Amino acid sequence: MTRPFTTRGRWLSHGLALFCIAAFAVACGGAEDSTADGTDEPADGTTAAELAALPGQAFRMTLFEDTGYGGSHVTRELYDRDLRNDDFNDKASSVVNKTGHYWLLFSDRDYGGGALCIRPYSHVYDLHNYFWDAHRHWWNDTISSMQRRTEHVSSCEGWQVAGHAN
Repeated sequence: MTRPFTTRGRWLSHGLALFCIAAFAVACGGAEDSTADGTDEPADGTTAAELAALPGQAFRMTLFEDTGYGGSHVTRELYDRDLRNDDFNDKASSVVNKTGHYWLLFSDRDYGGGALCIRPYSHVYDLHNYFWDAHRHWWNDTISSMQRRTEHVSSCEGWQVAGHAN
């Protein structure tokens, strides 16, 4: 399957450009890093001090069960092919990346399905703000596998890039 990639709000696949309409700007990655309201700022009013004190281990990616980095969590250094092994499949609602690498979060186990790419040293307060297809399926409670990539955005393989700077 050829993976679509985003370029300034357009999905490109098989040489055809499909322009995003406003209602699906987030699903199409309208701004390379956009939330449901189209800004790069957390909609929750998170302060700079709160951002500095984000939970999660240094040099690790942490998935949290609840919005706002609450509830149970799993932490990884490199990858996880199947979050069912930790009873964390389809449970993540927020993430904190305290690594210098991009991470791909996949909707299916074994790195399958759609993917959301998380920036180095960043966080996503609410995965419900990010959609992964035109049918408005959001990333909240969808992640089944995850993989650390390189320090370069090209390792996202064209998937939507998300994450506010820590």
